[in-house]
Parts: sequence; C-alpha cells; structure tokens
Amino acid sequence: MALKDNLRLLRRACGFSQEDVANVLGVDRSAYSYYESGKTEPNMTNLVKIARMFRVSTDTLLDNEGFAATLCIDNEQVPETNMPVVILRTLKQCSNDERTLIALFRTMEDKALALETLEKICKESAEEKS
Repeated sequence: MALKDNLRLLRRACGFSQEDVANVLGVDRSAYSYYESGKTEPNMTNLVKIARMFRVSTDTLLDNEGFAATLCIDNEQVPETNMPVVILRTLKQCSNDERTLIALFRTMEDKALALETLEKICKESAEEKS
C-alpha cells in the first residue's frame, strides 16, 4: 500500500480528522489532504509526528516492513485490511480540542514535562477559582 493510503486508513482507524492531524503538523487541512491524495508527501519531521500520533513506526507508514510486524492491542485491525493499529476506543467521542491535545502529547519527546506543566496549570486554575 502507498503512503497516501496508509495515512488515510490509519487516521480513520485512530479516530482523527484531517484537521486534527493538520493542526498538530502546523499545516492547513488542505495541505494534509494532499498527503492523503498523493499530490505531495510530508517532510521527515512531519512523517515522524504522524507516526507518533498513529502509534506506528515510520517504516509502517511507508510500508517498508509490512503491516504484519506492527504491534497491536487486542488484535484490532483496520476493516478490509490486515493492518493492525493501536486504537483509543474513546477518541471518536472526544472533542476537537481533546483530540488535538492527545495528538500533540503523542508527538512530544518529553512527556513527563508536558504532564508536569499541565498539572501545574490545572492546580493554578483550581486555586484561582477558590
């Protein structure tokens, strides 16, 4: 399968919209749409971010290793393919902001710092309301 097909299947399976992915990458939705249509391809930085969002390797996105080697949870697969993916069951139930937050978190190197910062913001917000 081509990169464009893998992007579309994985994005849908993970419950993200094109706009969600575009926001994380810092591109217009139409630019991301071009990735899925095959008109353009993401640069290496964006390819890595996309792989992290979808919780697959860049080799999987590029179909360099074949999808059979991709780890999955509960043997879930994208319908009509043999592509196993990690699916957050409730992601489709999240708001756009929540999906963006999850997507951004997945692309971060220092997740501990992100959590620490978010906890600090929540604590300060709670103190202001008291």
